[in-house]
Amino acid sequence: MICAEKIEFSDLANLEPKLADLMAEAQGHHRNTPANFCRIRCWYGKNEFAPGLRSRLRLLVGWAVPRSRGILAGERAYSRAYRAIYDALPPCKPGCWCSVMLDVAVGVEVDE
Repeated sequence: MICAEKIEFSDLANLEPKLADLMAEAQGHHRNTPANFCRIRCWYGKNEFAPGLRSRLRLLVGWAVPRSRGILAGERAYSRAYRAIYDALPPCKPGCWCSVMLDVAVGVEVDE
């Protein structure tokens, strides 16, 4: 039996193979990354990245998963999978959506 406290992403992917698919998709963004790639848009599924990695992750692990799925239904599983997949994404590129939004928030003029 897998201990929730010591669960690793590989343990979760063995229990739910679709997690490995999400990981591969996240890692795949390192190839042919657009010049204005935004990790946040990809994660939350904005525009061209819909439906987003996060929304699909939530169907596989965490609170929305039936308790009959065992350890996959717990907060620890969601946190581990979230961190592993999010960290697998490439970083934001200069000029991405969140950097533009930050500029707007702090009052920097943004060219349209």
